[in-house]
Amino acid sequence: QYGVMAYVGLDGFLRIFDYFWWVPLVSYKSFFGGFNHVAFSEKGDLVALAGQDDNITVLDLLTMRSLVIQ
Repeated sequence: QYGVMAYVGLDGFLRIFDYFWWVPLVSYKSFFGGFNHVAFSEKGDLVALAGQDDNITVLDLLTMRSLVIQ
């Protein structure tokens, strides 16, 4: 089986784990401040992050490329 758990924190990291094996899959650091919110796209390939910098960051989990929306 496969499942993920994601969490963000005021330390500025998004962390995604495989929760069956408890191994890290993704660790992404913000450029400024911490993240307050995380949301996945329906397909699970994109993650939207909002945080203390008043921007929205969209992260492509396949390429690890990000887009910051101000």
